[in-house]
Amino acid sequence: AAFIKEEQEELCTSQEGEQLELKQETDAFMLTPVDEDSEHGDSGSTTDAEPEPTKRLHSSESHNKNYFRCDTCGKDFKYKSYLKKHMRGHTGEKPYSCKTCGKDFRDCSAFKIHMRFHTGERPYSCKVCESGFVSSGELTRHMRVHTGEKPYSCGTCGKDFKDASTFKIHMRFHTGERPYPCEVCGKGCISNSELTKHMRGHTGEKPYSFSIHMTDLLIFLLATVFL
Repeated sequence: AAFIKEEQEELCTSQEGEQLELKQETDAFMLTPVDEDSEHGDSGSTTDAEPEPTKRLHSSESHNKNYFRCDTCGKDFKYKSYLKKHMRGHTGEKPYSCKTCGKDFRDCSAFKIHMRFHTGERPYSCKVCESGFVSSGELTRHMRVHTGEKPYSCGTCGKDFKDASTFKIHMRFHTGERPYPCEVCGKGCISNSELTKHMRGHTGEKPYSFSIHMTDLLIFLLATVFL
């Protein structure tokens, strides 16, 4: 517990941590598929997109003592806190745990955003409709509803998208990438939500059967009354 607290203080209060948090607040919603790995619905995988600078340096620069190198994949990072967060992608470590729902997170920024779903805090407000949002990235995506902006364009079919998450899923139709395999039959799915729907074919789950049955019952009762 002491280790986790120390880590939280290091990432959340240091200048490096603040820069990381500001960048990742946008990355968490702009670069990660919402229906797949959002920090509210998954165990902290929303910050898989690395904050800049993340590109590998040229060989002449890679030995700069001011940069921190990942011994696993060779990536160089400007801040030690960036490297620590990156390493958790290799180790699977998620030291930040939500006491409310039990979800775990790799870094402080995603954890803080997640907690806002529980507390109701919405520090980012839309100036047009006054809706509140948990992160600046979520607000940016929302603003496109008002502006009609669709900055993500498919180079294959020309279709435009408002957010990176939908665009990323769309591209899988063209590339054939299916990163969500079914553990029962091995079929690959383009998103976590598609996999969930597919799994119902194996489990026989019918999540909407109750509402359908209630509709049928209502129709029957109305028909009985007016006959």
